Amino acid sequence: MKRIYLDHAATTPVHPQVAEAMAPYFSKDFGNPSTLYSYGREAKGALEEARAKVARLIGAKQP
Repeated sequence: MKRIYLDHAATTPVHPQVAEAMAPYFSKDFGNPSTLYSYGREAKGALEEARAKVARLIGAKQP
């Protein structure tokens, strides 16, 4: 019998493509984007790039 997950309010399964794209940020490119040290600056750059990409995709004003 195929299992069906119905508790998405608690947590949601991650699509394999999303997990693959996010893997570097969980293992080697992590950092607090609100800090001033190198890990944080790199994370902030990645965050800003992601925001700009999403804005372009949905036709929103660039952040």
